[in-house]
Amino acid sequence: MIGDSPVMRTLFQQIERVGDSNISVLLHGESGTGKELVAHAIHHQSARRSGTFVALNCAAIPEALQESELFGHERGAFTGATQRNIGRFEQADGGTLFLDEVAELRLDLQAKLLRALQERIFHRVGGQAEVRSDFRVIAASHKDLLQEVKQGRFREDLYFRLAVFEVDVPPLRERGDDIILLASHFCHMYASEAGRTVTLAPATFDVLQRYDWPGNVRELQNAIHRAIVLSSGNQLMPHDLPPRLTRPPGNQRAGTEDRTGYGNEAAPRHADDSAAAPLPGLSAAEGDLEAVEKRTIIAVLARTAGNMTQTARELGIGRTTLYRKLKKYGLPY
Repeated sequence: MIGDSPVMRTLFQQIERVGDSNISVLLHGESGTGKELVAHAIHHQSARRSGTFVALNCAAIPEALQESELFGHERGAFTGATQRNIGRFEQADGGTLFLDEVAELRLDLQAKLLRALQERIFHRVGGQAEVRSDFRVIAASHKDLLQEVKQGRFREDLYFRLAVFEVDVPPLRERGDDIILLASHFCHMYASEAGRTVTLAPATFDVLQRYDWPGNVRELQNAIHRAIVLSSGNQLMPHDLPPRLTRPPGNQRAGTEDRTGYGNEAAPRHADDSAAAPLPGLSAAEGDLEAVEKRTIIAVLARTAGNMTQTARELGIGRTTLYRKLKKYGLPY
C-alpha cells in the first residue's frame, strides 16, 4: 500500500490497531479505492498471517451459486454437482475470509451467514454433517449498509455482526500528493514490464492532481498503463493520458465522454514535448516553485523505492540537501 497523506496515515494506524485482534471488520469505500489491499494488510498484521487469505467478490457470483461458493456442496446436491466442493468458509480455516460487496448476498443467505459467523459451524449444500472452521471475516461494500438495512435489503443483525470495527478507505481525490506517488509507482511498474525507463513529466503532475478520479486508484492505474503503451518518449506527457483527464474540470464527466480512455479523441500536443515542463497556470512565485519541487521529489522517491542515494543523484543534489528538503516539506526519511 502506497501513501503518505493524512487520511492514509490514519488508515495505516487503524490497520495496525485492528490487525492483532480477531474481530470482524467492515470496510467502507468507493469502488476502486483498494479495499481488498486493506483486507490483505489487516490479514498480514494478524496472528493469522500464516493462514490462507480467501477472497470472494459476492457481486460476481450468480445468486443461485452464492451458497455453494460460501459453504461448499456435496456430490449430487444439485444438477452438475459431480463431486464435493469445499466452500470459501472452509478454505479460510485458520486464516481470513474477505467478502467483497457483501451487500449483494441474497437475504435468505444472509441469515445462514450470520449463524456461521456466530457459531463457526455450517453445512455444505446437500450435506447433513456439521462443518467447523476457524476463520476471521473482513467484509466490504461500496454501498451504505445502514441505508440498505433501512430499505430492507440487508439484515440489521448481520450488519452489527460484521461492523464490530469499521474502516473508511478514502477516495483518491482526498489523498493529495499520494496521486503522484501512485502514478510514479504504476509508471515505473509498467515501463519496467515493457523494458523501458519512463518518468512522469512535471507538466503531467498538475493534470493528474486536478482530475477528480471517480474510478479512484483503479482508474489511475489503468490511465497510466494506457499512457505507457501509447507513449514513445522517456517521459509521460499530458497528451499521453486519456483525453478525459485533460478536459477542463467542468467537462470531465460529460455524458458523451469515452470513459474507457481508448477513444479517438486526442489532446493538443506541444510542438516541443520537452519544453512542456512548466505546470499550467503556475507563476514563478516561490510557493508555486516549491510545490513543483515537492511533487518532483515525491515522484523520484517513489520511482527509486525510497533509495536516498539514487534519489539525490537523479535530482542532481547532495544527500544532505535532499534530507534538508525532505524535512522542509514534511516528507518521511
